[in-house]
Amino acid sequence: MIRVHRHAAFLVSKEPDALAELLATESARPCLGPRLSPTVAWVDPRRVDTLREALVKAGYAPKVSRDA
Repeated sequence: MIRVHRHAAFLVSKEPDALAELLATESARPCLGPRLSPTVAWVDPRRVDTLREALVKAGYAPKVSRDA
């Protein structure tokens, strides 16, 4: 799941190995910042759509949650 807050976005994975795999993926890496925990990474808020597209192409089914 990609969670988009007013000034920040985070990629939340259920599995640490899946997040590690994404961090190593060329298409997703430019959208991601530091790993904040084994299952959470910071996302460049300007690249949320690019990351979602990269995840879909990689076979994932990401959900995007936006705070009101």
